[in-house]
Order: sequence, then C-alpha cells, then structure tokens
Amino acid sequence: MRLTLHHSLTGHGDVDLEVARGTPLWEIVAGIPAGPVWCGEEALDPTHASGQWPLLAGAVLSARPHRARAAPTALHLAAISGPDAGLIIPLDSVSVTVIGSAPAQSPTRLINAAPRLAVVRDDTIDTHHATVLPISEREVRVKDNNSVNGTGVWSVRAGALSWRGRRRTATVRVGDVVEAGRTLFEVRWSPTPDSAIVDGSEPATSHRRQPAGDARSAIPLAITRATHRLAGFLGLADCVPGHDPPPATGMPDPTRTGGWTGPVTIAGVHALGLARAVILARGRRPPDPMPLDEPWLSWLPPALVGDGAIRIGVGICAESNAPRENGWTILTADDERTTLRTPAVTSTGPVVRVAADTADVLARSVAGASPDPPPRMIRWADAAALRRPGPGGHGSPLEVVAGVMVDEPSSPWTVALGPASRHTVIAGAPGSGKTTLLATIAGALAVELTPQELALVILCAGAPGALEPYLDLPHVRAAATHASPSGALCIVNSLDTGHALTVIIADDVDALGPDGRAVTARLEHIAARSGSGHVHVVMATRRPTAVLTPTLRAATGTAIALRTDCASDSVEVTGVDASAGIPLDAQGMAYVRSAGRIARVQVALPIADRVARVRAWDAPVPQATTLADAARAAAGSRSRAVPARYDLTRPAS
Repeated sequence: MRLTLHHSLTGHGDVDLEVARGTPLWEIVAGIPAGPVWCGEEALDPTHASGQWPLLAGAVLSARPHRARAAPTALHLAAISGPDAGLIIPLDSVSVTVIGSAPAQSPTRLINAAPRLAVVRDDTIDTHHATVLPISEREVRVKDNNSVNGTGVWSVRAGALSWRGRRRTATVRVGDVVEAGRTLFEVRWSPTPDSAIVDGSEPATSHRRQPAGDARSAIPLAITRATHRLAGFLGLADCVPGHDPPPATGMPDPTRTGGWTGPVTIAGVHALGLARAVILARGRRPPDPMPLDEPWLSWLPPALVGDGAIRIGVGICAESNAPRENGWTILTADDERTTLRTPAVTSTGPVVRVAADTADVLARSVAGASPDPPPRMIRWADAAALRRPGPGGHGSPLEVVAGVMVDEPSSPWTVALGPASRHTVIAGAPGSGKTTLLATIAGALAVELTPQELALVILCAGAPGALEPYLDLPHVRAAATHASPSGALCIVNSLDTGHALTVIIADDVDALGPDGRAVTARLEHIAARSGSGHVHVVMATRRPTAVLTPTLRAATGTAIALRTDCASDSVEVTGVDASAGIPLDAQGMAYVRSAGRIARVQVALPIADRVARVRAWDAPVPQATTLADAARAAAGSRSRAVPARYDLTRPAS
C-alpha cells in the first residue's frame, strides 16, 4: 500500500512510501526524530499497523493534526455540488461544527477549536453560516446563524427528497440534503471504520425510505404537493417556500463513484474543476490521452477497457464550439450553473467544481477504500517468511511453500511432498503460470535440501521456459528438454531412487502425444512400487483430460488448476470449473484441491530475496536473486561431495 510522509515529519518535502500491510508505525517512520505522529486527526500508537483505519492506502502521516485523507467514520457531510464540491466535513459527536466561508486561496479547511470551523470556499456562505451538532447516530441538528442567504433543507419522504424550506433550526437525518449558499451537503454515515464514502453505493439506512402506502410519509408529501398545485393555480408560487428536488440530480457527484463511463467533453470557464468532479465520479483515471496532469490522479486505479475519453476545453462555449458527436456527453461549467447536453436531453444544474487539494483527498479516500487486490507478484521469500516454524525431517510430510492463500494473504500455501504425501498434478493453459509454479517448487526444494537429501529429475516435452536455470543444479540427476517419448522413457527407466527424496518434475506431458502414455504409465509404476515413499511425481499438463488416468488420479494428493482453456479441464483436475474463469492477467492464480478442500492460491515467483517492507514508492526495485542462484550458492558452501549425475542431460531427440 502507498502512503505519504508529510514534510512536517521529513523536514524537507512530502515522501511517498510503498509499505507492506501489517507494518507497524515505528518501522514506517524509522529514522525520523521521535515525536507524535498523526494521521488526520488521530494520534497513532507506534505499534499501529498499516492497513488498519485510519492508516489505509492514501493516508498522510504528519507531525500535527491535519485534514483526514481516509473516509470518515459515523456521521459526516459531503458536498455533492457547489464551488467547493467534494469537501467532506466529519461531525464529532461531542463537538459543535460551524460551516463558514473563507477566501478561495485559504489553505485552512478544518480548524480544531471549540467550536470547530469547517471552511467552505463559497462566497455565498457567511463566515459563520450555520451550526451543526449530532444528536444521535444518524441525526444532526442544523441551526442557521442569521445568514444572508439562509439554510435550506430537503428531507427524504416516500423515497424522494422533499423541500422543507429555509429553516432557522432543523433536524436532518442520513440521506437528507442541506443547502448553504450555492453548496449542497448530503448527510451520510459510514457504518464501519473501513467503509468508504466513495464506495459507489449508499448505506442501506442512508435514505429512510418508507413503503409507498405508509401514511406517515404519504400524507405530508401529499399536502406539500397539493399546496404547490394550489399556489400555482392562484399565481402565488413564488410565495410558497417550495423547490423542485435538488438540481444536482444527474450531475457528477465527486464524493461517490459510479457511472460516467462514456465519453465526456467539458467546456466553460470552470471546465478544470468540473473535469475533476467527472473523473472522481467515474472513480478511475481517464484513458489516454489524459485531459489533465495532476499528482492526485496517481491514487486512482487505471481506466478500464471501454471507458470513454474525457476532453477539456477551458473557456470554450458549448453552445457554439464544443463537439457534438453522437454518444458524447457535453458539460459546460459557467459561473452560476452547469449545463448537461446529450443527444437526447439538455438540462441545467448547480455549480460543480472540485479544487485540486480536495481532489487529492478524495482520490486518496478511493485508494484507502478499495479492497485489497489479490496478491499477484508475491515472491517466494516473502511467502516463506509467513510460514511458522515446525518439525522437519523426512519422517513427516515435507511442506514446500509455493505461494500464498488469496483470501488470506498472510497465510502461506504449501505443497506436501515426501514419504507420507501422494503425488501432485498441475493443469494450466499457456501463459497461466504453470512452468513458473514448477520452477518455484524445484527452487524451494533445492534451497531447503542438500544434493545428498534431494534428487531432481526434470523432463520438459517442450522448451524449459522458467525451468531452464534449474537444469544444471547439483541436485539434478537427469534433465531433458524437447524430449521425445522414447527419450523421456529412457530417463525414467534409468532412475535409481536410492535413499534420497526423488522428485520427478514433468512439464507438458500431453505434448508427448499418444506415445507419451507409456511415460505416464511408467511414472505411475515407479510411484506405486516405491514402498519407502522416496519418489514424488509433479506432473504438469495443458490438457488434463488427455493425460490423467484413473490410476494417476487416485494417486494424486494435490490437484492444482491454474487458468484453463475450458471448464472441463478445470473440473477434471479439481472437480470445480472455477479455474476457467480466472482472468487472463491473473498469471499464477490457481484453485487447489487437497484433503477434500478447495482453496484459491497465488503462485509465488521463484525469487529468494524479500521485498523491503518500507521503501520509496518511486524507487527502482533492485535486481533479485533467483531460487536457482540461491540453491547453487547454498550447495557450493557445503563441503560434502555431490553425487554424480546420470549421463542423460543432453536434450533427447
């Protein structure tokens, strides 16, 4: 996860760090002079771990309290439109919050005082416009402080917002909207510390919707509508404090992601601020070419295939110069309104402008609220470090770390080898990570065992790929690439398992063709007659239906299916079709059946160096040591003689 050290801590400038989840705060700020460390308005304990609220992705650590970057807990106000759209105002249950204005260039957004002043960059809001005080978990009391433009309220009635007029005092609930000047604030509630205000959906309790036939909500709404109709008939509509529903409907809401995936052209004198709102409402970076180049965009996930372009024309008048291609949405940001044009409809709404510092806060909130992605680039050394020490030796199953559990990334995934373990079958389409898994298993064995304890036999029906660096390890007794059925069978028939653990790694067995069944049968025979349990077969194939026999299936203890070409291949190996749905870019992800259970795992890369738990975000990753190099170094440091290989290492033809 990525977070930022504020210049108040570093003493020079802001520094972005890449931090492993679970890293304690003291390790993150190591080398910084001792003192309190704040994350937003929370002072953190030195043992506070990254990944726990509020130290989420996008958080800013500083030497003093500052505006929070993480989504707030409990009640808060979200500015869904206005000159300072996107502003989030947390509401403290024990403090009074005053909504006020300040010059546009003012850097102060939240003053920690009694009462707290939430500064809104809106020149139609008074200096101390309104006072807000929570009175319950989902209710606040709003009091207008004799402001010039007043404070209006829309409340949820029968599933819709109904105008309650401008009020001196009002009790508002989650889902209601408060109008101050040209800014509309929605009352929201985050149920848990890790919940996001930008999660694309409203909490189930945010709109107090009543059934259509509920008299408590239907009667007041009917009276309000009847009053408006009567006033219109008498020509007194302007005398009735009634409004249409908040005009922000249909406009981009920068505080909530979802929608706005089509192509958009943005024009007008405030096009830049409106473009930020559209990007934040989409929740992803725009596709190339980027309409603007601002640092906060790096906190958003990349564009998806199908996301439309976003074009900005500052100062362009949409009515005359903006493009009108079919399928495009045209937005115009003027001083007093926002105009939306599509091929089917034209509508106007309130001002929606997002400042750059507000966009940074919201983008960081998106990063912190996003679920942890499945581990895709885990190193073997990092996965092995998660393993708890246990008894070793060949008298018990040998557990080789091969990756991590996707649903529990802090738990290593191990493959059982050795005397008490049945054999391993791997299936996967080209590019799924099948050969990488074989290399990780071979390298993990070679690093942990000496050449006297381990004998490797590597058979590749095609090119060795990721296995090539392992062909000349001192543990290897025989190896062949581009092997023919007769050559592979010759190697298998020449094996002398002795007393060492012998692991036969066979890749792309299906490529041997029909004659390859003799090789499979021989491997089954060797495994069946090795009563001492010194032989373990790890067989990989692209077409399991062509290779797996009933005998081999019965002898399989661990069945691994990476991404497969069809559901039947996945079912053949694991009994479920889940592997056929693994995305193309999820190389190394697999479903494993072992001991009657199915688990989703991520294969570890065969790298012997651990990733630094704390490093500069833009620092280049140093060249890594492969498991093959680590195994050679470990074998070279041992003084005992290495057994001679079989004279079968040249490629068979």
